[in-house]
Amino acid sequence: MILNENCMALILNKVPDFEPAWQAHLEFWCDDKAGLSNDVSEFSSYLINNLNLISGNKRQEIFLVIEDCLNDGDDRVKDAIATCLLENLLNAVSEKQLASELFIDLLGKESKKYCKSWDDFTGISTPGL
Repeated sequence: MILNENCMALILNKVPDFEPAWQAHLEFWCDDKAGLSNDVSEFSSYLINNLNLISGNKRQEIFLVIEDCLNDGDDRVKDAIATCLLENLLNAVSEKQLASELFIDLLGKESKKYCKSWDDFTGISTPGL
C-alpha cells in the first residue's frame, strides 16, 4: 500500500528531475508540513510546466506511478492524486496550458475513469478522453 507518508518519496524516486522544484517547495513551507495535497499540487505544477520536455517512456513511467497511487494508495493518497493532480492536469488542458495528447493515452484505467467523471462534473470535454 502507498501511504501518505511515502507517496512523495515514491514520486521523487520515479521523477528525480522534480527534485529542485520539490526542494523549493519544502523551503517555502520551512518547518511547517505542507500536507500531501499541497505536495501533490506542486508535482502537478511541475508536470504542467515540463511534461512536453519529458520523454515518452518517462511520461509512461510517471503515469504508471499515478495509476499505482489510485489503485494501491490509502484514502489520502487516492484523494490527493485525483483532486490535486489529475484535476489540475485537466484544468490546465482546458486553460490551454497543457496539451492533452501529452498524457491522455498514458492514463490507466482508474485515472481515466476519474478524469471522465471530472469531465462529466465540469461539463468540459477533454480532447482524447
